[in-house]
Amino acid sequence: IRAKAMWRFVNVGKKVFGFRLEGDALYEEVDSRLIEDKLSGKLCEIPAEIESKYLQMIDKFSILYASSDFIEDENGNLWFIDLNPDGQWGAYEERFNVPISDEIISLSKN
Repeated sequence: IRAKAMWRFVNVGKKVFGFRLEGDALYEEVDSRLIEDKLSGKLCEIPAEIESKYLQMIDKFSILYASSDFIEDENGNLWFIDLNPDGQWGAYEERFNVPISDEIISLSKN
């Protein structure tokens, strides 16, 4: 799959944040973790059908928090890569000014 963009989903409970990153570096390296700082990105709305299916999967596994990666192909299709129930989120919170830690704290209070 030739990646047009990569996506990171971070879910906290039923709330899902979608981050879309793109740039020429995607064509230079298979492991996007090595090049994330070379990519431009933003917080993006996840397509409703994908988010719904993602939340169904999270619910089936009884996961309250996860970080997942997807590849967006040249036709705009999202391809699931992995689900990490201990995945990173701090850099995304800082870079995109998204209050993920506040969501984690709110979830822990319930």
